Amino acid sequence: GEDPLGSVLVLPDRRALFVLAQPLPAGETYQAWGHREGEQTSLGVFETAVFEVGYTGFEAVGVSLEPAGGS
Repeated sequence: GEDPLGSVLVLPDRRALFVLAQPLPAGETYQAWGHREGEQTSLGVFETAVFEVGYTGFEAVGVSLEPAGGS
């Protein structure tokens, strides 16, 4: 299987702190997602290995590697 991108700390005030371990490949970006009822909503694109997002209204959050600018 694939190695995990890193870790996420879910905070009680509905913020999530991502700490990503893998270097960002050239021409790609990290994109955070909020998940609710089988649907995904972008929470932003990031080029740093540590970033924070709010996730009020979502059941879960995640991150993916995407082309520059996100999908």
